[in-house]
Order: sequence, then C-alpha cells, then structure tokens
Amino acid sequence: LADKVIDWSAFDELSRQVANINNSAIRDLIFEGTRVLQKAHDELEKPARELGIVDRKTKNTTTKEKGSTREYTKPGGQEALDRDFDKFKGEAIPLEPGVELKTLPNGNKIVKRSKTLKNDIPTLEFQPEGKGNSSGGIRVKVRYPKL
Repeated sequence: LADKVIDWSAFDELSRQVANINNSAIRDLIFEGTRVLQKAHDELEKPARELGIVDRKTKNTTTKEKGSTREYTKPGGQEALDRDFDKFKGEAIPLEPGVELKTLPNGNKIVKRSKTLKNDIPTLEFQPEGKGNSSGGIRVKVRYPKL
C-alpha cells in the first residue's frame, strides 16, 4: 500500500461505509490502510517536529480519524506563521496573493497561507512531493489563530 498512490479521501469514505462489516479481510485492509496513512502523515510532518513547530504538546485538531489531512492548532496568528515558515531554508516562491511556497530537498512542499479574504486563519501546510491527486491528497496543516 505504501508504494501506491491512494485517494485518501475516498479511503476515508469507504472505511466509514464498511465500519460495521464483519468480514475480517476487509477489516484487516482498512486497518493496514489506516496504518499506512498514519505513517505517511508522520513522515510529512517530520520537518515540522524537528524545527519545533509541532511537538508532543501541540494539540491535534483533526476531526476525521482516517482523513487525508492531519491538523494542528498553534496560537500566535500571522506573526507565528511567519516565524515558523522562515525556519525552513530555501527561497519562498509567491503563488498568489497571501500564498508562498518552499520546496524541501526531498521534494515535499511547505505552503504558507496568510490571512486573506479566502483564508481567515493563517495556515502552514505540508504537502508530499507530487501534484494534485498524484500525492493522494495527504496534507498536514498547522493553523495559527490569533488568541
């Protein structure tokens, strides 16, 4: 499973649909898929942990257990987002107003979404190498509400 590109949103929907099935083979596949998704999220957020952006005290605010996006909330607003984004080496490439991108040596991307009309909470988003569905839709997001 780890070598396949999986639409994790579809996996999440399927796992909810088959949650009450007694077939052990299906339960085993869902368990294995969930384990692979957790491992992919762990690997994607590893640079954020290494730089102290998220740690064991950072609250995981993900609303879907098996969802393709793992979310954290970290106070501090735009200022904290700017500090954390600057911790990553490399040139920031503007994508659109309020959105900048840095690419890590392994090809993973870090997207800084500042507070704009479309995005009311500043967010740092970690995306795996690849574009769109080729990355399976996996994301790790750190949201920075102003508290």
